[in-house]
Amino acid sequence: SVYIGCQSGFVSSYSLDPASGLLTSLGNIPGGSTTSGVTVTPSGNYAYAGNQSSNTVSMYSISSNGALTPIGSIPAVFNTFGVASR
Repeated sequence: SVYIGCQSGFVSSYSLDPASGLLTSLGNIPGGSTTSGVTVTPSGNYAYAGNQSSNTVSMYSISSNGALTPIGSIPAVFNTFGVASR
């Protein structure tokens, strides 16, 4: 799956065809204000998106088909932009 943070306040989700490299949209899920970086945990079960203008991190669970489900958000430092997981 591929996830893209959109500055319009959404995270766009896509399934990835490994043979062709083509993406198929799974939809847009609300993030915070000015959503930017998105990261996925090594387990592949959760994703997190930094929201620059709302100073939050949005949290998502990831279904078996790669679709995201919002599970909440937490406050973050001022102008949160990038996110990383390990």
